[in-house]
Amino acid sequence: MSSIVKIYADGYCNGSIDVYNSDGDSLLEGKSPINMYVPDGSSGANSVDSDYIDHFEISTQSKAKLTKVTDGTGAESTYNEDGDEIAYSSIFSFSSATNNTVVISYSSIYASNLVNNSEIHLHFEADGIVVKPCNVTYQLGNCSSSLTNSTVPPNKDVSITLTAKDGYEFTKTPTIVHNNTPIKFTISSDKKTAKVNFTPTTDFIVSGSATKIGGDKPITKVSRFIDVYLPDSSQLEKIKKIRWITASGSTENVQGNDINASISAMYQTFIKIPSTSVKNCKIAGYDTKISIPYTDSVLTDVKSEEVMFEEKYNSAMDYEPHTQCKIYLPFCGIFSIPTNYVIGKTLQLVYSCNLYTCDCECRIYSDHVLVQSESGKFGFEYPFRTIERTNIRVESSNYFSDLVPKVIITRHNFVTLDDRRSMSFTTKASDLNGYFEADNIQFDIESLTKYPWITKEDIDHIESALREGVVNTK
Repeated sequence: MSSIVKIYADGYCNGSIDVYNSDGDSLLEGKSPINMYVPDGSSGANSVDSDYIDHFEISTQSKAKLTKVTDGTGAESTYNEDGDEIAYSSIFSFSSATNNTVVISYSSIYASNLVNNSEIHLHFEADGIVVKPCNVTYQLGNCSSSLTNSTVPPNKDVSITLTAKDGYEFTKTPTIVHNNTPIKFTISSDKKTAKVNFTPTTDFIVSGSATKIGGDKPITKVSRFIDVYLPDSSQLEKIKKIRWITASGSTENVQGNDINASISAMYQTFIKIPSTSVKNCKIAGYDTKISIPYTDSVLTDVKSEEVMFEEKYNSAMDYEPHTQCKIYLPFCGIFSIPTNYVIGKTLQLVYSCNLYTCDCECRIYSDHVLVQSESGKFGFEYPFRTIERTNIRVESSNYFSDLVPKVIITRHNFVTLDDRRSMSFTTKASDLNGYFEADNIQFDIESLTKYPWITKEDIDHIESALREGVVNTK
């Protein structure tokens, strides 16, 4: 038995193979070798002594079944020294399966038949389980994606090409946000396209934006027709006293021109706006002689500090559905945010504020990747011309009362071994809430008859799960 038999696990497999003897001991080397391989060609277990193998445990993408066993030519059987046909399915047979592991029994009495063949292929298929597709979210600016589907199959290679609009180019690297990890695109030498190839296993986000060639910067300087002043309360009080002027500029005992009509808008804001300098405030060419800070910017950004949110349990309990996250954004409101953008990540908020309109956009960055944006107003219009404008509405929102952003994390209670209590009573599993383990399990046979597709294997799996412990959430 000097030959090496190569055994391939084809189809619905992930890439992990463990080999055991009848005592449950893991076997990794021996004298009569069988080499095990997974679909990508990598070795799962090498130099396994075929004489002592009892079973293989092969990880799968979900619950699976062994459909057929063939050699490298597609044949499903071989012949022993006496000329008797030996089916490969009698050497390797499907034993049982959990959600992610297939157990294959092995008959070592037929080991001598295997050495005469160079390859054996174990073919697996999904066992009645519909694989959940991966949802795709697009966050694109000034570019298009070769992938436009809202979903893609899991565990299959996906190639995406982003193409910039005419007159635009990629100056920042687009990313895929997948499984809590950013995957970077590769930008072409002419900066017109960006490509990435990866294998999704869960939902992901395609994020990228192209910039106008020669500059795609927003207008940051105020119009020469409009000045933006940043008065304090005392300066506003002085302006309030100056309203009616004559053509000569007198303000004493006159009812001439109303200079307030030349004020485009007045806002009560809740952010600190940096000033450019200080100058006398002029309204419709009239010099009020009141020195007030001003700005020549239309847009200003306000950035938060970076905050890290650590895992609490260091397990799946830190993520959905066991943990949910919401975020409070001042001026915008309260919004749900995927847990995998928060837990184990560093968050930063960037507010882009328009001084002409008081509109703002809050961008949420998770580990420096843009994952979500919300809009709002960072102030409200101040009613300074009530005679002419009777429809002035003063905003009254709680989003102005608390200017500190907050992340609200809701976790299920996690039951540890120290938290367990032993109780003896009889009830329905559906009536229990939280974590529990069951001892004496009885199925309602009459109810089971309503679901003829439920197999004994399914029942055994349910019973095993109840004994090991489950979490029931109502």
